[in-house]
Parts: sequence; C-alpha cells; structure tokens
Amino acid sequence: MPVLSSQQTHEGAPEVLLVVQHDTDKDQGAVVQSVLNLPGVALTPAGRHARIIVLDALRFLGFGPCTGEALQDLAGMLYPVPDAQ
Repeated sequence: MPVLSSQQTHEGAPEVLLVVQHDTDKDQGAVVQSVLNLPGVALTPAGRHARIIVLDALRFLGFGPCTGEALQDLAGMLYPVPDAQ
C-alpha cells in the first residue's frame, strides 16, 4: 500500500476519509482524532469538516453475506439524507 506524504494528502483535497479499524472496542472519536493529528490531514476539506468515517475492518473487508448491507450503510454515511422538515 503506498504511503502518502503530507503534501500529497493536502494536494489530494479529499472531502471524506475512510479509515479501517480493526479494534472495534476502541472509541471512534479517538480514532478520528488520531487521523486528524496526522501531518496534512487537518488541512484537507475532510479534516477541516471532520468528515472521517471509521469502518469496522471485518464488516467492510470480509466480503461475506453482509457485504451488501455494509455497502448500503457506507452509502448512507457518504451521502446522508437531510432531515425532512
């Protein structure tokens, strides 16, 4: 897996960052904060708006019978439906 420099991360200007978490007992807020502390991440649109989605590695990378449901959940996280007024 290629490693991005802080400059490449900033220049890529991601709107959302997907992070895979193997330890599901760890607080997701702590994972998000550790990603924001990486060089260059806080300067991206994703970092400025804290659009970091933490995914359960087994659920999203396991490719089992729940893969479709996991992808639907991810789509909902990427494109949330605004609350109806």
